[in-house]
Amino acid sequence: MAVFMVIGFLNLVYVVLLISGVVGKTQRLPLFQLLFGLYIVIFLPLVVYYKAKKNFQNNLRVQEPIVYEFTDETIKLTGESFNIEFTWEKTHKVIELKNWMLIYQNNLVANAIEKKNFGDQLQAFRDLVNSKSYLKSKLMNS
Repeated sequence: MAVFMVIGFLNLVYVVLLISGVVGKTQRLPLFQLLFGLYIVIFLPLVVYYKAKKNFQNNLRVQEPIVYEFTDETIKLTGESFNIEFTWEKTHKVIELKNWMLIYQNNLVANAIEKKNFGDQLQAFRDLVNSKSYLKSKLMNS
């Protein structure tokens, strides 16, 4: 998606430069380039956003509250309709953002946990992640 955004943005910059005469002269509006750039920069992100929102609202499983339990060996997720357990060794990486912890199961799939949900256990979680020398991580205050 990021590559498409760059292509769309560059397309729009080209149209502006073409209209202003910086990269050549044209008698007519480069309509295809303009519409293509707008489609990629505006329409595609809107479609992705609304599709994701609709999928979230229509899938009750992703809306269930999830309880996380972190042990030295495993990460356990428990919801109303599921139980999942996976090992730290199979965890791809852990990234801490301003308000979120992201636990990546692979390059594309991450479990997002609001940091406020850790309460006073946030530093203990950071210490647990840091104790895994094989685990890629980017943590704050650790």
